[in-house]
Amino acid sequence: ALIRQPSGMVPGKATLADDMLRAAGFSNVAGRYGLASWDILPLEPLAADPPAMLFTDDGQPGHRVLARLSPAMRTHALPMRYLWCAGPTIVDAMATLSAARRQP
Repeated sequence: ALIRQPSGMVPGKATLADDMLRAAGFSNVAGRYGLASWDILPLEPLAADPPAMLFTDDGQPGHRVLARLSPAMRTHALPMRYLWCAGPTIVDAMATLSAARRQP
């Protein structure tokens, strides 16, 4: 799975978002794109090697090229406000990630 903000910013390993993905049963694939910590993931590598699950702010791929990758890549909404700082939003983020994990 991969979390991608509208700006292309992606959380990599050793981030709170990475910990939440793993706790929900996902593997954060940011490392396969050569990203560490928080970094920008351009559209081209993402389209060339899509993750099985892409989390975006509104659950939409965000670009027509990415929209064509379905069903190879599922998308799910994860409001980016859940990632702004640690606190009560972690409960909502984990509920959202866990629900996405349970979907077939």
